[in-house]
Amino acid sequence: MSGILRYGDMLAVSLRKQDGPNLALALDVNERTHAELIQRSVSPAEDYNNPSWVHQLSSKLLPSAYNGLPNEPSSPWHEMASAHIVTVLHLNEIDHRGLQRRDHIAAYLSHAVLVNAFMRWFSTSGTPKGWSLPVLYGILRDLRALAALADVELRMRDEKANKLEEASRSITKAFTACLGDRATKFEQSKRLGTYHTACLLFKTYFKLKTTALCKNIIRGIGSATDLPPLTVFSKADQITYRYYMGVFAFLREDYQAAESEFVFCFEQCSRTAKRNQELILGYLIPLRLLKGIMPTALLLRPFPALKNLYGPFITAYRRGDVKYYDEALQWAERRLVERSCYLIVERAREGCLRGFLKKTWLCSQRSTRMSIRTFQSALKIAGVDMESDEVECVIANMIYKGHMKGYISHEHAIVVLSAKGPFPPLESRLAVVVA
Repeated sequence: MSGILRYGDMLAVSLRKQDGPNLALALDVNERTHAELIQRSVSPAEDYNNPSWVHQLSSKLLPSAYNGLPNEPSSPWHEMASAHIVTVLHLNEIDHRGLQRRDHIAAYLSHAVLVNAFMRWFSTSGTPKGWSLPVLYGILRDLRALAALADVELRMRDEKANKLEEASRSITKAFTACLGDRATKFEQSKRLGTYHTACLLFKTYFKLKTTALCKNIIRGIGSATDLPPLTVFSKADQITYRYYMGVFAFLREDYQAAESEFVFCFEQCSRTAKRNQELILGYLIPLRLLKGIMPTALLLRPFPALKNLYGPFITAYRRGDVKYYDEALQWAERRLVERSCYLIVERAREGCLRGFLKKTWLCSQRSTRMSIRTFQSALKIAGVDMESDEVECVIANMIYKGHMKGYISHEHAIVVLSAKGPFPPLESRLAVVVA
């Protein structure tokens, strides 16, 4: 028990100093130093599932001098500390064979006790609580992670997996508490946590496939007239929030708005945050592909997964190889659908087709009059077998969308192309370059 009491002393020091980052570290379920200290202090014979054991632990954990914060007669810290210890023990159990096992369901339930205790304190008005935001961020992150792992175990037992959904409700309470804070000094206000908790909710809703609920969060932020602009918040919050705004714009096919958000995110994202860069580029590459803008080999080099996924489309686009592009679409269909990128990559095929038709025109001595049969034969040689009527329909569509300038003489089955710029350039041919 001495190790646990030493852990309680460390908590007390952080509380006395209102040291949010260190307190968050002390309550991090993945922090090994404290976990080992706790494990060494508890006998395998202890029944830490017994409420009376937890109650005894809680009463001994923090020195009485730190029972509450200044001007607050009661606080959640005893309950939180004991719940954290139980969570750590569930995540580091030793079975009868001496092997470590993790009970994620029990760990989630005990960590939920910690979160609920914290939220009862955090949601009340009174002294400024902005200093405790690092604690809020850490315990909500762990709650979400443990809930997802608990749901995996529940599905394996053929039981209802609803822990992540439960966790989302706790995160919503945190978001509401942050958004609704009325502390006069913003730098000490819970409102500083508004965008961080909003982004955690977005991430959770995407995991639950309930993205329609994101509208409530966006609406709540939009209606908060006293909330400072996003630029006042941390760079991390700005990037994450605008990333999700880009995703929402992408999903509703507002590609111009989506590209603007993703470009900001990519330019501001730390060059060491490769995973975040990869998530951003996962949307930005197909957006630029739609405009005929190819990523450079230098850009793709650190991201082999993106190179593997989009490389065939980039190669086919540059060559004007429609058959290869179609084969790549079929090969990558499942992964593109999972990313919600299939439709935009399929639309970008028009740019590849435009390149092929332009090459056919160049091989025909830049003639302003070309028969439908010429294009049909060229497509057949390239491995794309189409009837004459289909080819005519394709070309009519390309003219309608502005990829070609001219008209079709149906009577003579001839495409009459403009003598000046029959294949207008796409918005840009500039490559995406790493700054």
